[in-house]
Amino acid sequence: MGNLMAYSGIVTKIRAMERQRLRENQFQEMAALESVSEAVAYLRKNPAYEQIFEGLSQEELHRGRIEQLLHMALYQDFARIYRFANLSQRRMLDLYFRRYELSIIKGCLRAVAGGKEEGTDLSEFQEFFQQHSRMDLTCLSQCASIGQWVGCLKGSPYYGPLEELSRKGELNPTDCETVLDMTYFKEAWRIKKRYLKKEEQQIITQCFGTRMDMLNIQWIYRAKKYYGLSGAQIIAVLIPIRLHLTKNQVTRMAQAESLEGFFDILKTTYYGRIDGEERPDLKKLAAEINDRVYEMTRRSNPYSIAALNSYLYFKEKEIRRITTTLERIRYGVAAG
Repeated sequence: MGNLMAYSGIVTKIRAMERQRLRENQFQEMAALESVSEAVAYLRKNPAYEQIFEGLSQEELHRGRIEQLLHMALYQDFARIYRFANLSQRRMLDLYFRRYELSIIKGCLRAVAGGKEEGTDLSEFQEFFQQHSRMDLTCLSQCASIGQWVGCLKGSPYYGPLEELSRKGELNPTDCETVLDMTYFKEAWRIKKRYLKKEEQQIITQCFGTRMDMLNIQWIYRAKKYYGLSGAQIIAVLIPIRLHLTKNQVTRMAQAESLEGFFDILKTTYYGRIDGEERPDLKKLAAEINDRVYEMTRRSNPYSIAALNSYLYFKEKEIRRITTTLERIRYGVAAG
């Protein structure tokens, strides 16, 4: 599958970028450092992070600034691949870019919900987003309430579901993020046929479908453990798309009377049979299964959009792990 001639150049580019990714021993070395400034200096030695941390002063080593710069490293990789891509490959990247939009939208929501008085500084991302998005970063960065935040999303697929939610009562961040995730995956699933060829759709179906299944499983568990929602209430907020789960399995998990019942039903599913534990760590299970699917699609289709899709997925994971490692160093928490 895939076109060797069409993808040989961009796959070569991606392989060169992959050589700059942090290895396990490098994460261990960074985790053993005693301060955030030492860790940033360590990252600066890597070509992938050298430029973004150049000239960073001690006063700028606060959590928000570092996270912002790390996200810029992710966006810069995306931009490098995009510039190298042909028209067909750019259609897939345009679809993937919507994840970055969602990340910014969620970040602004958390800032507003956390009572941050000053606006969110999105100036670093302005140029990048202007090339790929119609989202109004200026409006989002200046929101003072969740209501204003919703208003800034007018014209996007997220506005309608959030506006409907607001009519039912006071908006809270958890519900808003649930609606955002549901809308993102439903939109991506809906438009993939318009963006991608049949063979490319099969790759995205495996990756996105698995992630939607695992999100639904985790949401059912959280709804039962923390919110005590009824089966009908749980089903109402799930993504109505399944890959390896049947409608009956989803309904039975949502309607289970206890967490024990939920896990008993989960064991009968495709994902429960993979793990085999009585009560698997669902977050860990999701990460392992998603990693496996992205690796598998790339190995099976090395000269296809799977190469782009896999690279960006694992780059996101690297950024999250760097962020977690820096936070552990900042607060003196030993690596788990």
